Amino acid sequence: MLFRKNIINLMFTDNFIKFALVDERSLTVRKVGEVKLKSGTIINGKIMDENLLSKILGTIFRKYRLSSPFVKLMIPDQNLIIKKMRVPKYVKGDDLKKYLRLELEESLQSLPYKDAIIDVVDYTYSYKIDEDEKEVVMFTTSKDIITSYLKVIQKHRKTVVDSFISPLLVRKLYLFSKKLKNNDQRFTMFTQIKENSHILTVFD
Repeated sequence: MLFRKNIINLMFTDNFIKFALVDERSLTVRKVGEVKLKSGTIINGKIMDENLLSKILGTIFRKYRLSSPFVKLMIPDQNLIIKKMRVPKYVKGDDLKKYLRLELEESLQSLPYKDAIIDVVDYTYSYKIDEDEKEVVMFTTSKDIITSYLKVIQKHRKTVVDSFISPLLVRKLYLFSKKLKNNDQRFTMFTQIKENSHILTVFD
Protein backbone atom coordinates (compact mmCIF):
# COMPACT_ATOMS: atom_id res chain seq x y z
CA MET A 1 0.00 0.00 0.00
CA LEU A 2 1.29 3.45 -0.94
CA PHE A 3 1.24 5.99 1.89
CA ARG A 4 1.52 9.62 0.83
CA LYS A 5 2.93 12.20 3.19
CA ASN A 6 -0.10 14.51 3.32
CA ILE A 7 -3.67 13.75 2.32
CA ILE A 8 -6.61 16.16 2.48
CA ASN A 9 -9.66 14.32 3.79
CA LEU A 10 -12.93 16.01 2.81
CA MET A 11 -16.46 15.49 4.07
CA PHE A 12 -19.39 17.39 2.57
CA THR A 13 -22.70 17.64 4.42
CA ASP A 14 -25.77 19.76 3.77
CA ASN A 15 -24.44 22.34 6.22
CA PHE A 16 -20.65 22.06 6.34
CA ILE A 17 -17.44 21.23 4.55
CA LYS A 18 -15.22 19.41 7.03
CA PHE A 19 -11.56 18.69 6.42
CA ALA A 20 -8.52 17.03 7.97
CA LEU A 21 -4.97 17.12 6.67
CA VAL A 22 -3.35 13.82 7.60
CA ASP A 23 0.24 12.66 7.32
CA GLU A 24 -0.38 9.02 6.45
CA ARG A 25 3.21 7.97 7.02
CA SER A 26 3.20 8.99 10.68
CA LEU A 27 -0.61 8.79 11.12
CA THR A 28 -0.61 12.38 12.36
CA VAL A 29 -3.44 14.87 11.93
CA ARG A 30 -1.81 18.14 10.84
CA LYS A 31 -4.88 20.34 10.47
CA VAL A 32 -8.60 19.97 11.04
CA GLY A 33 -11.57 22.29 10.63
CA GLU A 34 -14.98 22.98 9.17
CA VAL A 35 -16.70 25.78 7.28
CA LYS A 36 -20.44 26.37 7.33
CA LEU A 37 -22.24 26.40 3.99
CA LYS A 38 -24.93 28.78 2.86
CA SER A 39 -28.33 27.11 3.18
CA GLY A 40 -29.30 25.32 -0.03
CA THR A 41 -25.77 24.84 -1.38
CA ILE A 42 -26.12 21.08 -0.82
CA ILE A 43 -29.50 19.41 -0.24
CA ASN A 44 -29.76 15.74 0.75
CA GLY A 45 -26.18 15.18 -0.38
CA LYS A 46 -26.79 16.65 -3.85
CA ILE A 47 -24.89 19.76 -4.95
CA MET A 48 -27.37 22.52 -5.83
CA ASP A 49 -24.94 25.44 -6.33
CA GLU A 50 -21.73 24.12 -7.85
CA ASN A 51 -20.10 27.54 -8.36
CA LEU A 52 -20.65 28.64 -4.76
CA LEU A 53 -19.41 25.31 -3.40
CA SER A 54 -16.28 25.56 -5.55
CA LYS A 55 -15.57 29.10 -4.32
CA ILE A 56 -15.93 28.05 -0.67
CA LEU A 57 -13.70 25.02 -1.22
CA GLY A 58 -11.06 27.16 -2.91
CA THR A 59 -11.13 29.58 0.03
CA ILE A 60 -10.60 26.67 2.43
CA PHE A 61 -7.60 25.41 0.45
CA ARG A 62 -6.00 28.87 0.44
CA LYS A 63 -6.90 29.98 3.98
CA TYR A 64 -5.71 26.79 5.65
CA ARG A 65 -2.82 26.26 3.22
CA LEU A 66 -3.98 22.84 2.14
CA SER A 67 -1.50 22.53 -0.70
CA SER A 68 -1.43 18.75 -1.01
CA PRO A 69 -2.71 17.64 -4.43
CA PHE A 70 -4.22 14.46 -2.99
CA VAL A 71 -7.74 14.16 -1.58
CA LYS A 72 -9.78 11.42 0.05
CA LEU A 73 -13.53 11.94 -0.22
CA MET A 74 -16.23 10.71 2.12
CA ILE A 75 -19.29 9.47 0.25
CA PRO A 76 -22.40 11.42 1.38
CA ASP A 77 -24.44 9.26 3.77
CA GLN A 78 -27.78 10.31 2.23
CA ASN A 79 -26.95 8.57 -1.05
CA LEU A 80 -25.35 5.45 0.36
CA ILE A 81 -27.04 2.05 0.54
CA ILE A 82 -25.45 -0.91 2.33
CA LYS A 83 -27.02 -4.34 2.02
CA LYS A 84 -25.87 -7.84 2.99
CA MET A 85 -26.83 -10.49 0.44
CA ARG A 86 -26.29 -14.18 -0.30
CA VAL A 87 -24.94 -15.03 -3.74
CA PRO A 88 -23.65 -18.13 -5.56
CA LYS A 89 -19.99 -18.80 -4.79
CA TYR A 90 -18.99 -19.03 -8.43
CA VAL A 91 -20.05 -15.43 -9.24
CA LYS A 92 -17.07 -13.06 -8.95
CA GLY A 93 -15.69 -9.70 -10.09
CA ASP A 94 -17.76 -7.65 -12.53
CA ASP A 95 -20.16 -10.57 -12.97
CA LEU A 96 -20.96 -10.33 -9.26
CA LYS A 97 -21.89 -6.65 -9.58
CA LYS A 98 -24.12 -7.42 -12.57
CA TYR A 99 -25.71 -10.28 -10.62
CA LEU A 100 -26.49 -8.02 -7.66
CA ARG A 101 -28.02 -5.38 -9.91
CA LEU A 102 -30.29 -7.98 -11.51
CA GLU A 103 -31.23 -9.41 -8.11
CA LEU A 104 -32.33 -5.97 -6.92
CA GLU A 105 -34.39 -5.40 -10.06
CA GLU A 106 -36.07 -8.80 -9.91
CA SER A 107 -36.91 -8.46 -6.21
CA LEU A 108 -38.39 -5.00 -6.89
CA GLN A 109 -35.89 -3.45 -4.47
CA SER A 110 -35.16 -0.60 -6.85
CA LEU A 111 -32.42 1.87 -6.02
CA PRO A 112 -33.27 5.56 -5.58
CA TYR A 113 -31.06 6.40 -8.57
CA LYS A 114 -30.60 4.93 -12.05
CA ASP A 115 -26.83 5.45 -12.35
CA ALA A 116 -25.69 3.28 -9.45
CA ILE A 117 -22.05 2.65 -8.61
CA ILE A 118 -21.84 -0.79 -7.00
CA ASP A 119 -18.98 -2.17 -4.93
CA VAL A 120 -18.97 -5.41 -2.99
CA VAL A 121 -16.86 -7.22 -0.38
CA ASP A 122 -16.91 -10.82 0.80
CA TYR A 123 -18.44 -11.15 4.28
CA THR A 124 -18.43 -14.91 4.83
CA TYR A 125 -16.73 -16.16 7.99
CA SER A 126 -15.44 -19.69 8.42
CA TYR A 127 -18.33 -20.80 10.62
CA LYS A 128 -20.78 -19.74 7.90
CA ILE A 129 -19.23 -21.84 5.16
CA ASP A 130 -21.78 -23.04 2.63
CA GLU A 131 -20.97 -25.21 -0.37
CA ASP A 132 -23.07 -23.23 -2.82
CA GLU A 133 -23.44 -19.69 -1.45
CA LYS A 134 -21.46 -16.94 0.22
CA GLU A 135 -22.39 -13.71 1.98
CA VAL A 136 -21.33 -10.38 0.53
CA VAL A 137 -21.93 -6.78 1.51
CA MET A 138 -23.02 -4.49 -1.30
CA PHE A 139 -22.28 -0.76 -1.24
CA THR A 140 -23.99 1.46 -3.76
CA THR A 141 -24.32 5.18 -4.42
CA SER A 142 -25.17 7.54 -7.27
CA LYS A 143 -22.52 7.96 -9.97
CA ASP A 144 -23.95 11.34 -10.99
CA ILE A 145 -23.73 12.74 -7.46
CA ILE A 146 -20.19 11.47 -6.87
CA THR A 147 -19.07 12.83 -10.25
CA SER A 148 -20.38 16.28 -9.26
CA TYR A 149 -18.15 16.29 -6.15
CA LEU A 150 -15.15 15.10 -8.15
CA LYS A 151 -15.72 17.92 -10.63
CA VAL A 152 -15.72 20.56 -7.87
CA ILE A 153 -12.54 19.16 -6.30
CA GLN A 154 -10.70 18.79 -9.61
CA LYS A 155 -11.30 22.47 -10.41
CA HIS A 156 -8.65 23.19 -7.78
CA ARG A 157 -6.08 20.84 -9.31
CA LYS A 158 -6.64 18.18 -6.70
CA THR A 159 -6.84 14.46 -7.37
CA VAL A 160 -9.20 12.19 -5.46
CA VAL A 161 -7.09 9.12 -4.71
CA ASP A 162 -9.60 7.26 -2.55
CA SER A 163 -13.07 7.40 -1.05
CA PHE A 164 -14.56 6.11 2.17
CA ILE A 165 -17.89 5.75 3.93
CA SER A 166 -18.63 6.93 7.45
CA PRO A 167 -19.81 3.60 9.00
CA LEU A 168 -16.58 1.82 8.06
CA LEU A 169 -14.50 4.86 8.98
CA VAL A 170 -15.97 4.98 12.49
CA ARG A 171 -15.25 1.27 12.97
CA LYS A 172 -11.72 1.67 11.61
CA LEU A 173 -11.07 4.53 14.04
CA TYR A 174 -12.38 2.43 16.93
CA LEU A 175 -10.19 -0.55 16.01
CA PHE A 176 -7.15 1.69 15.63
CA SER A 177 -7.73 3.34 19.02
CA LYS A 178 -8.02 -0.08 20.70
CA LYS A 179 -5.11 -1.57 18.69
CA LEU A 180 -7.38 -4.29 17.36
CA LYS A 181 -7.28 -6.13 14.06
CA ASN A 182 -10.11 -6.07 11.55
CA ASN A 183 -11.82 -9.25 12.79
CA ASP A 184 -11.08 -8.82 16.50
CA GLN A 185 -14.21 -6.83 17.27
CA ARG A 186 -17.56 -8.12 16.04
CA PHE A 187 -21.19 -8.01 17.16
CA THR A 188 -20.77 -4.31 17.81
CA MET A 189 -23.08 -1.36 17.17
CA PHE A 190 -21.70 2.08 16.35
CA THR A 191 -23.76 5.26 16.41
CA GLN A 192 -23.16 8.61 14.72
CA ILE A 193 -25.17 11.63 15.84
CA LYS A 194 -24.93 14.26 13.12
CA GLU A 195 -26.53 17.62 12.34
CA ASN A 196 -29.85 16.25 11.11
CA SER A 197 -29.39 12.49 11.16
CA HIS A 198 -28.64 9.57 13.46
CA ILE A 199 -26.77 6.64 11.89
CA LEU A 200 -26.66 3.21 13.52
CA THR A 201 -24.35 0.54 12.12
CA VAL A 202 -24.16 -3.04 13.43
CA PHE A 203 -21.22 -5.28 12.55
CA ASP A 204 -21.98 -8.97 13.12
